[in-house]
Amino acid sequence: ICSGSAHRIAPGDKWLAVLSTRVDGPTDGLSSLQVAKREFEAAIPLLRPTRKIFAEMSMVMVAREECAEGLHVLRSADETSTFDSVVRDVEEAYEKVTGEPLNLA
Repeated sequence: ICSGSAHRIAPGDKWLAVLSTRVDGPTDGLSSLQVAKREFEAAIPLLRPTRKIFAEMSMVMVAREECAEGLHVLRSADETSTFDSVVRDVEEAYEKVTGEPLNLA
């Protein structure tokens, strides 16, 4: 995402940009952070001049298929910055619990 003063996220001449990626599979001896930095090599120069860059690594957790009856566990947030996957998880959990699709209309 990229947002500025129109959304009251940053002062008039500043912007907040969020980049995200997922590191899966073999990393050829690199750390997860090194792989993520390599993924962003093309995007970082577009953000210059940059005042601050923050990096955070987090594990994505997924529930096992065989949960106790009546227990519904959502997976952790993933690399999407729009939270689309969280909405899908909530919709799926709602339908499992109620037997009906969630209607937000």
